[in-house]
Amino acid sequence: MHKTHQKTVIFKRNKTKISAISEVELKGKEKPFSWDYATDMKTLKNDCWYELTTTFETGYNLTKIKFVLMIV
Repeated sequence: MHKTHQKTVIFKRNKTKISAISEVELKGKEKPFSWDYATDMKTLKNDCWYELTTTFETGYNLTKIKFVLMIV
């Protein structure tokens, strides 16, 4: 078993090249994320950037996530 520690991660996604994006969500392998449900990201800076900051307890130095883009 890995020793656990708190990690704070900031996820950012720019949408300037895909203007039809209405929403961005994250899915992932490790808690607090899941492949079964999506976590919403907040809109920043004139709707060009989406951001999510999260702090969680983990024993890993990396994980897998995917951005889910909702296109209008």
